[in-house]
Amino acid sequence: MPIHETFNLPAPLGFKGFDEHKTMRIYHRHLPHWRQDGASYAVTFRLADALPQSKLQELIRHRERWEQQTPEPRNESQWKEFA
Repeated sequence: MPIHETFNLPAPLGFKGFDEHKTMRIYHRHLPHWRQDGASYAVTFRLADALPQSKLQELIRHRERWEQQTPEPRNESQWKEFA
């Protein structure tokens, strides 16, 4: 699959995502935590050795090329296309 294709899947049944218009609480430990009553949460992480260095460097080069070809300010549509 080419890297430029989207990897987003439809939300599962019953999923209630973050709503920027509702009250939220933000606090910090090692990372910022955002809390919102009733919202579903997902955690994304990558182990240091989860990707071979060659693939990690390929992703870095891909982003650098995209940033050069897509100057700031970038809009939501451009970020979605990049994702």
